[in-house]
Amino acid sequence: MKFKTILFTLMLAAFGCHAQNTKTGTIKNEVPETFTISKNDINSLLSHKADDVIANNNKYLDKAQVQVVSTSGDMTSMRLKMDYIANAFLFVQVNGAFSTQVFVTTSDKSVFYKSEEKNGNFVLTKCDEEDIISE
Repeated sequence: MKFKTILFTLMLAAFGCHAQNTKTGTIKNEVPETFTISKNDINSLLSHKADDVIANNNKYLDKAQVQVVSTSGDMTSMRLKMDYIANAFLFVQVNGAFSTQVFVTTSDKSVFYKSEEKNGNFVLTKCDEEDIISE
């Protein structure tokens, strides 16, 4: 568990140092308490490359821009700049075939989401920053 926490912290630091797109997202609706991304949508995201803009029926993913994709062995990490929530980044980390982490942070630290896998979907729920780091 300590290894996952350290790896997660290093991943946040590495992605945070990457140059950010100057285009800022806009809040089109109020920021939800929870939202869902299907496992199929996550798998589809992983096929994209940096700078791709996502076209998706899920309003939380639509118009998101892939910023970073990193693969090492059976681990893949991805960061997307979300369009739906201002200053928000969706992180996806896949460790082999059985472990996928999905979470959202904002550059202004206004909102954070952690996920839980339920029935083939990732349900993202608002949380505190510490809740993500302790995962």
